[in-house]
Amino acid sequence: MTATSPSNAPKRPFPRWRRTREKKTERTADGEAPRKPFGAFALPVAARNTTLKMQKEQTKKSVPASSSSSSPSSSSKGDQPPPPPASTNEASSISTWLRAGLVVKATRGQLAGRKAVVVDVDETRGRPRAILESLDKDAARHLVDQRDLETVVPNIGKRVRVLAGDRRGAVATLVSVDYDTYSATLRFPDTDLVTQGVSYDAFCKDRTILT
Repeated sequence: MTATSPSNAPKRPFPRWRRTREKKTERTADGEAPRKPFGAFALPVAARNTTLKMQKEQTKKSVPASSSSSSPSSSSKGDQPPPPPASTNEASSISTWLRAGLVVKATRGQLAGRKAVVVDVDETRGRPRAILESLDKDAARHLVDQRDLETVVPNIGKRVRVLAGDRRGAVATLVSVDYDTYSATLRFPDTDLVTQGVSYDAFCKDRTILT
């Protein structure tokens, strides 16, 4: 085995701890230790959450609240004009069954229990009222609310005026009456159609019908 001379012996690497220390003690040209940039420092979790909240609030303030209304769907709806309101006279005329010439019976007021003829219908106050002329010797006219009137069912075989349903306004003949169910059977002379179970409120005696 040959012995190596001290000059030919392998050199050991520079100690790691000394290299680390030298890196930490490096100095700049001015003689000061170099500093890390501001972004290299990690913010705490609480500080990061606060920063994110502030950024979200600024974003919400920058976006106007009316931006959603500028969408095509909402703008198209807003451009359409609102539908015209329903006429008061038209609505009341559909809800009332009163018409001139009907023979009715009053349930309250001065004409309670008496029969009268409808001369005209007043719908100016939003609810129909009938101008009645009594069938008695008293020729005075009375203004009675529709809620205080009821229809009059004539004798069997007489003609009546239909007040409700698809045949509203038509003339029919009273065939029979069911006193238990307060209904009747009507025959329409124009089509010879017989309808059973017609309520008393759906037809009435009419003086304008020529017999």
